[in-house]
Amino acid sequence: MSSTRRCPFCGGLGGAVGQWNQKLDTVFTLKSLLFADRSLPVTGVPADTERATRDWVAALTEAQATPRGRARIALAAAVGQLPGWGQDADGDATPRPRPGDADAIQEGMFLALAGGRQPYIGQAMSSRRSIETLAGGNPSWNTGIDYAQQYAAAEPEQRRTVREMYARAGLDLDADLRTLAEEPRITAHPDAVRYLEKGIVFDGDLRIPVLTVNPVGDQISTVAQQQSYGFAVHRAGNGALLRQSYLSTVGHCTFTPGEQIAAITAMTERLRTGRWSASTTPQGLNRLTGAAQDAPGRYVHHRPAVFNRPYFGD
Repeated sequence: MSSTRRCPFCGGLGGAVGQWNQKLDTVFTLKSLLFADRSLPVTGVPADTERATRDWVAALTEAQATPRGRARIALAAAVGQLPGWGQDADGDATPRPRPGDADAIQEGMFLALAGGRQPYIGQAMSSRRSIETLAGGNPSWNTGIDYAQQYAAAEPEQRRTVREMYARAGLDLDADLRTLAEEPRITAHPDAVRYLEKGIVFDGDLRIPVLTVNPVGDQISTVAQQQSYGFAVHRAGNGALLRQSYLSTVGHCTFTPGEQIAAITAMTERLRTGRWSASTTPQGLNRLTGAAQDAPGRYVHHRPAVFNRPYFGD
């Protein structure tokens, strides 16, 4: 699928199939390790999605109050490549955790899942319900997925946090990964997958220049999806048409107007001159942000983790 937008802001750049498989991994891990005895949906989300969300948030909040719950929440977030940074109940940004601060990183993982006004688990309920209804079934699967491998590929800081939380809780991480390996898998309905493929599957077939923009703390369009998009574009031989940018901010689409103007200005310059310039570097984008608003820009250098659920179509 060719990109039809020149400047995707906080886009689901893993594509529809890939990102919903990733969300399945997170919720499946939580359900299997923490809530196997509770009627919390993973797929087949009921029509009352607000109640499903409330039930999930309540269960996660209860689990967060215990060492075992915190450990397993951290593992699920690491498997699902969520940020270790979140928003408070009012939707305001919390301080970005310092490297090595396991407590703050784990709290950030929990807030990404269940905090703020747009928690990951809420979107995993409401949007999945909509998708399953439109697609006529579940379009996500985890057959053949090795969660131990996904954990091993998580960001080093998140792996350290998981290990520390497990040690404090007196839990055996390897035993929990074996439990996940033995859990019955979820299969997708083939027609539902085909329906979702018609929406967005990125194959790197760019015909126009594209500048992507993502917060590093986005809990909905996780930043690792940028890696998947970049891989597809470079594999298709179109890397010269792509630039990718990141902001040190938390939440979904939490850009300032000045930061958006900066990206659009840089993209306009590319279209006018026919070449990329230093305007697409963090320094250049921050300079453009400063020209558009009083507050400084928050563009940063960032290297996202390899997306663990790539899907480029059959």
